[in-house]
Amino acid sequence: MNINLSRIMAVNNNQVDLDYQIDVESINYYGDKIIISKPASLRGKLYYMDEKTFLDCAISAELQVNCSRCLKSFHRDLSAKLSVELIEEQDGLNADDANDDDDDDIILYQDDNIDLAKIVREQIIMSIPMKLLCHENCKGLCVQCGVNKNEEQCQCKLDNDEDEEKVDFRLSKLKELFPKD
Repeated sequence: MNINLSRIMAVNNNQVDLDYQIDVESINYYGDKIIISKPASLRGKLYYMDEKTFLDCAISAELQVNCSRCLKSFHRDLSAKLSVELIEEQDGLNADDANDDDDDDIILYQDDNIDLAKIVREQIIMSIPMKLLCHENCKGLCVQCGVNKNEEQCQCKLDNDEDEEKVDFRLSKLKELFPKD
């Protein structure tokens, strides 16, 4: 969804209130496909001040993701606040060159158009936690039989025997390097 800055700002007295529903179907997040269940909401304002253009907004979305421990699919509400300066992209200018003060966030745009869908997608990605859990106390999967320990108790014995410790078969050769004396 593109917004033409010059047309909007000329008509609306240098400030525009934004309230958009933006359809972002899915996001590739480190190889995982994250589905956006409902259109993402962007609410805020776009304004000129001191010959600069700024965007202040709040973004919210509902994600359908898989738990990092038990792999169960669940819905997670996500929200992010964004306050950035918008700078028109020029030849040879990138965001690092345009950013004089390290504290300021900058988004570059071309031909008086800003792509709100791209901004929303980037903010959703930056707001996703590294480890997505269905709930804080998720027990995950049994490492031997793979049963979801949140739903049922498995019969596997994970305690160590005195004679032989349980070792992942992929690492069993390493055990030979350190024989017991």
